[in-house]
Amino acid sequence: MKNANVHKHFTIPQEAPEGRYDFFFIVNDVNGSKLELREDFQIFDAANMPVDPVVDRDIFSRNDDMVYYMGTYAETPIVFKKGDKFTARAQIKQIQGDGILYTALIKRTLNHFPETVDKLDLTKAIIISKVEHKDLGPASKVNTYKLANGAISGDDIIIGAEKDGLGNQITGDRQWQSGQYNLVILYKNTTFNMSTFKSIPITITY
Repeated sequence: MKNANVHKHFTIPQEAPEGRYDFFFIVNDVNGSKLELREDFQIFDAANMPVDPVVDRDIFSRNDDMVYYMGTYAETPIVFKKGDKFTARAQIKQIQGDGILYTALIKRTLNHFPETVDKLDLTKAIIISKVEHKDLGPASKVNTYKLANGAISGDDIIIGAEKDGLGNQITGDRQWQSGQYNLVILYKNTTFNMSTFKSIPITITY
C-alpha cells in the first residue's frame, strides 16, 4: 500500500482552439486497478475572456491588528488563540454576471483542500463569509468588506464560537481544535463557469 503525489505543469499551446475540454487523470497500478477522474475546463483566447477572476486585497486581522496583507505576513506562523477575533477580508476582481464567494477555515488533518466552490464540503469547513452577486457589469468586483464606524472591516469569527458565519453549529469534524488550518478563499463565477481560489496557513492554539 503506497501513496504517490503527482505535480505537473503544462502549457496550453498558443494555437489551441477555444472551446470546452475534458481533462482526464488516469491511474493504473500493477494489479490492474484503475482510477479515472474527469474535470471540465474551457479555453478562451485572451482577447475574448469574459471574466478573469483574481483574489485581491486579502487581509486578515487578529483582535483588529493586521497579521496578513496580500501575501505579506506580519508574523510567521500566524497564530490565533481561543477567544481571539479573526477578521477575514477578501476581494475578487475582473468579474461580471453572477457568482459566489466563500471564506472558510479548514483543519488540515481533515485532508480537505477544495480549489473550487463545487468541491467545498460544508461538513468540514468553518464558514466565515458567504457573498453572492447578481448581474454585475464588466470589470466589476465583489468582496467581504463591511463598513463599521466609518472604517472598512470584514466578516469576523471568534475562535471557539458555537456557530459559523452561516449560523451552523460548529460540531463534528468542524469542531475547534489546536492545530494547523487553512484559511481558504473560494470564488466561482456561475455565469461563465470560471473559478479561482487561494489558501493561507493559519495556526490555532485552542
